[in-house]
Amino acid sequence: MKEVGIIAILLVTSIFLGVFAIMNNDDGTKASDVVNKEKEEVYNGGKTAEQDQATNELAAKVGLAIGKKGYSSSFGGIEPEILPNNIIELNFLVGEDLMNNENSKQEVQEIAKKVIERNNYDVDSYQINFIKMDIDNDGVK
Repeated sequence: MKEVGIIAILLVTSIFLGVFAIMNNDDGTKASDVVNKEKEEVYNGGKTAEQDQATNELAAKVGLAIGKKGYSSSFGGIEPEILPNNIIELNFLVGEDLMNNENSKQEVQEIAKKVIERNNYDVDSYQINFIKMDIDNDGVK
């Protein structure tokens, strides 16, 4: 009986060490870090957050980007609406503070322009629409 206990302890210890070894790569990187980086790259359409800084700035400015038909524009990984006349259209749902601030709107347009240029969209021009977001006690209408 004593031998069974020792074998059980050795088995549990070896399993624990095996799992621990799997969770850490040779360079000391944890497996969870690798998984999180992969999730981040998938979320950002294959780009790391560092490469996607303009997108992050834009998302922070407007809070939410929506495409013409209610889909997320390119900033969520889905292509924006490209109209038949080769104009890219981006619609932004924004709060009243941004809606009434021309300087902020201009800044958002500049960042959006950089994002469009960075993604090399083959378009003649772009159109950015700001749609006022109505908020009540139940949230966004």
